[in-house]
Amino acid sequence: MKDLILATSFGYSFEQLYPFLRSLQETGFEGETVFFVGSTSMPTANRLRKEGVKLKPFFYPFKRAHKMRNPLHRLWPLAQRVLRGVEKPDELAW
Repeated sequence: MKDLILATSFGYSFEQLYPFLRSLQETGFEGETVFFVGSTSMPTANRLRKEGVKLKPFFYPFKRAHKMRNPLHRLWPLAQRVLRGVEKPDELAW
């Protein structure tokens, strides 16, 4: 079984991501690297693929996830109350 690194990249350039990839190479990591990418340019995607990174596109509906711009931020107090007593994910199955 191979080791796996999962990461997300939303709008980063190859130059911004390369230090992370380089650090993996320097550790001798030989597993699989998968990036969930959004708003990634084609040149960046191509260079990541050349480095052996598998890409999985994702869509993030809130371009700027800042609480003042995210219409769902108002629901957080309710979510906190619902989740307060939850210790395991299967307890959320309704």
